[in-house]
Amino acid sequence: MPGTYKIDTKQNLISIHSTGVVTVEDKIAQDEAIVANSKFKKNMNVICDLSGAVYDWSLEEIDKFRSFVRRIGPRIGKSKWAVIAAGGATEHTAKIFSVLQESHDNIVKVKVFNDRQKAMNWIKKLD
Repeated sequence: MPGTYKIDTKQNLISIHSTGVVTVEDKIAQDEAIVANSKFKKNMNVICDLSGAVYDWSLEEIDKFRSFVRRIGPRIGKSKWAVIAAGGATEHTAKIFSVLQESHDNIVKVKVFNDRQKAMNWIKKLD
């Protein structure tokens, strides 16, 4: 799995850092591992740094991941996913996922950022 993650129960935050080329299967496997981790709790927010990764997914692959998120929705609960992308295919993939996710599901809110501090501010902001 290209990347690492850390679960901070005190901040109710999962930090993901991806590197290299990431397939939809890689991302699904990583998220299944996170949900299976004993530190994972329902309603945790996520900051996902994709700035060192390539997510060059087709629309079909994006929809496959969105369907996966919908299936695990009851286990993950309501949460915010701040995605940090540095442009290119990764940012395009993240933005398309964000729009599709917003239109199909109100459990996970996804927003794409270029700046880690802005992403963290959004995660910490109460809705």
